[in-house]
Amino acid sequence: RHVADTKNIDAYELYLEAWQLFVERRSLPRAIELFEQAVAADPGFARAWSGLAATYNVAPGWGYFDRDYLALAREAAATAIELNPELSLPYAVLAMNLNSRYPVDYEQALALFDEALARNPKNTTAHLWRTIVHLDLGYFDRAEQGAQQCLEIDPAYEICRSFLAMAVLFAGDTARALDVHETALRHGFFGNATPFLYLYVATGEERTTLAALAA
Repeated sequence: RHVADTKNIDAYELYLEAWQLFVERRSLPRAIELFEQAVAADPGFARAWSGLAATYNVAPGWGYFDRDYLALAREAAATAIELNPELSLPYAVLAMNLNSRYPVDYEQALALFDEALARNPKNTTAHLWRTIVHLDLGYFDRAEQGAQQCLEIDPAYEICRSFLAMAVLFAGDTARALDVHETALRHGFFGNATPFLYLYVATGEERTTLAALAA
């Protein structure tokens, strides 16, 4: 559910289109372009600054390095917080931004996720990103719980399903992990493939592995 904290209809429509691309992790440069247009149309549109910060933040993970996206994410998140400190997502952006810079300050990152989720317990992206940090730390049960929470709030946020599969895989339940991973594939999300390629090889699924590599 989106709150239109702008009176500029054009900015709001740009925001909605950009947000959908962000959620699907599809056409991220286009999502960034749309968010940037939204904040240009209404520089006081805090939620658009927040979405822009989130999209900047994930860009390097999807292979975009033409700008210093992590620095841009921090700046946009700070702007969003300055405009509306009650927003949840900017704190999650700052948390995940820390997770991308080494050495990682995990204590501070987890505290920022707490800030984000205290403001909005239904922030699916905060649940997702905290899941990823829990995976990095080896807390597979917490990661699974976080991914499940994300999907309970928004069953269509398929990247959460993909990281649920990772949490289950790392916890050792390979059969269930494959089932969850393949459900995400059927729903059109193709991330996190590499660990499962190793699993397909290990289980003798050579045709599956070759087809995936070819794709």
